[in-house]
Amino acid sequence: MIGFLDIEASSLSAASHPIEISVVFETGTGETYLIRSEPTWTDWAYDSAQVHGITREDLVADGSSAADVARRLSAALAGHDMASDAPEQDTKWLTKLMQPAALPTPPIWNATDVFITATRPLFGRLPSSVAHSLARSILMQAETEMERADGIRHRAGPDARRLWLTWQRVGILVSDALEGWPT
Repeated sequence: MIGFLDIEASSLSAASHPIEISVVFETGTGETYLIRSEPTWTDWAYDSAQVHGITREDLVADGSSAADVARRLSAALAGHDMASDAPEQDTKWLTKLMQPAALPTPPIWNATDVFITATRPLFGRLPSSVAHSLARSILMQAETEMERADGIRHRAGPDARRLWLTWQRVGILVSDALEGWPT
């Protein structure tokens, strides 16, 4: 099973830390958590806060401890492969989140690779050149549609859901493309 992950952070610096995390699973269900800063997590960029709209006060009032979020997330992620649109950065922040609970960091795949994998049924049924061209077209169409979609940007929940919706849309477009082709 697959899940789509997004993390908002205190900044983009090397000292940054996660402040919000969301995952949307293959079924469309999801979980989102605000994360209180650990005592050693002091990095904060006000320009980043302007982008995601999360304040330190929000984290204190509504956030959960990193260890608590890590435990809940680790349990929820069991048996799932995770994908992100920024796997290197999200792996760094997920690792930082898991450390207070001494939990391992699950691998995070590149969401684009997951979208490409969703086009595989084309290659079993269509001539190779047609399948390649159609796969490229489907990926571009799905990603363009999701970029145009209304919604909040730079919040973990809507961003993770947007990845999931793109994956869903790729599947629909592949299915539609295969209609009428012999099995």
